[in-house]
Amino acid sequence: MNPVTYEKIEAYLARRLSESERKKFEAEISSDVSLKEVVVSMQLLRKITERNLTRSKIMTIHNAKTSEWIKVFTDGEEGFVEKATLLTPEVNSIIGEPTTPDQKLALQETRLTQRITTKTTLKTELAEEEAYEYEEPSNQQGRTLPIILSVLGLILIVGTLFVYFAKAPLIVREGNPLLTAQSVTLDSTQQVYLEIYDEGVQVLKEGNNLAAIAHFDNIISFGRLPGYYTDASRFLSSAAFAQQQPNKAGRLFSSIISRKSFAYPYTNEDKIQIWCKIYWAKMMGFND
Repeated sequence: MNPVTYEKIEAYLARRLSESERKKFEAEISSDVSLKEVVVSMQLLRKITERNLTRSKIMTIHNAKTSEWIKVFTDGEEGFVEKATLLTPEVNSIIGEPTTPDQKLALQETRLTQRITTKTTLKTELAEEEAYEYEEPSNQQGRTLPIILSVLGLILIVGTLFVYFAKAPLIVREGNPLLTAQSVTLDSTQQVYLEIYDEGVQVLKEGNNLAAIAHFDNIISFGRLPGYYTDASRFLSSAAFAQQQPNKAGRLFSSIISRKSFAYPYTNEDKIQIWCKIYWAKMMGFND
């Protein structure tokens, strides 16, 4: 392992990396077993070194305090030997040297309890600090990412279909021959209005919605063509209105789909497409 990697590990353990650098390095640790072993080893070594320094500081303070106690007893009016003879049990209890068998037994029990407690606390602290310094990616994170990606993918698909239906031209469905001009003989006036209907369909396909609406209004007002043409004019008018007058188109289309009998054979795809056109127009700011 090169020196640069060791410097990066040291910076990571010393918390000198930025948030983005830390996450990137932890991803490297998760994917590289040998790197993880080195990081954990250096982490343990760092903790041991810190604790040794702490113990050294404690011993320095202890020695200084012991010297202070000795000085107190040697600087009094009575001699140190006489003072030590008179106050030996108290002095020994302070500096940790028992003088009686009971005191020795109590001291051994105390030291054993402290040793066990210290080891347990040390292990707990070390485990907590290691977990803080470096954590394996949790299973929860692994499960959350695919869910988020799935939701985003679903939103993208729905959005794409919405735009497609809103922008695509509406397909004009062929009617039942029994309800169209194929089954009846039309007079000259009806022939003229049939031509008006065909022109309306053509200008609607070309995107001229206002002209298409005018043609279909004439057919609806005339009312003497076979039923297919009148209902087709209503349906196609709602599609034309949807481009610029979405509120009016919504009302017209709602009345159409609520009817039980309708000669124009629209499909569920046609219904979805017109609603998409209506909402697209509203999103674009068209309101009547």
